[in-house]
Amino acid sequence: MRGSATVFFAVLAAIVASSPGTRADAHDTEIAPLVVGSTAEGGGALRLVRTDNDVVTVQASATAGSFVLYTAADPSFENPEGDEGVFPLADGTQVTVHVVAIGETSGVKLRGQTLLAAGDSVVLGTMPSLHAHPEWQLTLPEGETACQTIVLRVSAAGSPYAESDAFTLQIANDPATCASARACGDADGNGAVNVTDGVNVLRSAAGLASACDEPAPCDVDGNGSVSVTDGVNVLRAAAGLGSNLTCAGL
Repeated sequence: MRGSATVFFAVLAAIVASSPGTRADAHDTEIAPLVVGSTAEGGGALRLVRTDNDVVTVQASATAGSFVLYTAADPSFENPEGDEGVFPLADGTQVTVHVVAIGETSGVKLRGQTLLAAGDSVVLGTMPSLHAHPEWQLTLPEGETACQTIVLRVSAAGSPYAESDAFTLQIANDPATCASARACGDADGNGAVNVTDGVNVLRSAAGLASACDEPAPCDVDGNGSVSVTDGVNVLRAAAGLGSNLTCAGL
């Protein structure tokens, strides 16, 4: 459906542009932003973090035929404010947002460009200000609900900062639909990513019996197979370390 969704976004662009509406300033909303910083002062790796894992809830914005475009202006992208465990980037650092994986009918409109597929990217901004409200988008047939994922990275070419780990957001027109969706890396489907999940992924990679009854939540790097690397990434995520959980199939 990706091709038809692309056409649909193009049709709706004119509708949305004719009634832009209003967007809340980052400091007027209680929705936790996506904070862009680094792991060390003046260097290290970039980090894209959020203080909660709340679902991005989108609202009906426009219709075309039997399809509905759902959108939201938050979470926004912001500079660190001191309590996110990340360091502000040096002035003059230009940050680019990259799509690692994305739901079949999801999109992100940022700086006037709509990102619809893995590999799409756009410049977020240049320090000292990275503030931006993207338009998170979800296209569905009228009356349907869905929970999809959008996986992002940030980079800063020509800077001392390494590319960030992948960051996964869930986007839904009804957050309840995400409750039944298995999280990336949650091999046993208990709602959390823990050491047991990592062991299950490693067992699957070795061809042993495991809770990986379907590849999507266990193939965490989205390369089409379950490997030892996937197990290591799940164990890192369970320990709260940097990890690559993309699960393109979820």
